[in-house]
Amino acid sequence: MDSGSIAFLVLALLVMWGGLFLATVYLTLRPEPTAWPPGAEDDLTEDELDWHPDE
Repeated sequence: MDSGSIAFLVLALLVMWGGLFLATVYLTLRPEPTAWPPGAEDDLTEDELDWHPDE
């Protein structure tokens, strides 16, 4: 392999593993909320649950 190939390999590895690391840190620092405010997903009616955009 020439040096350009190795450089792109290192760049790709840093992007992939760095993204995984940053996503893990982000989710650790900002977990999903345990309680939702009023008006969240539970307030849907039966008609709204059966909605299809093709119809």
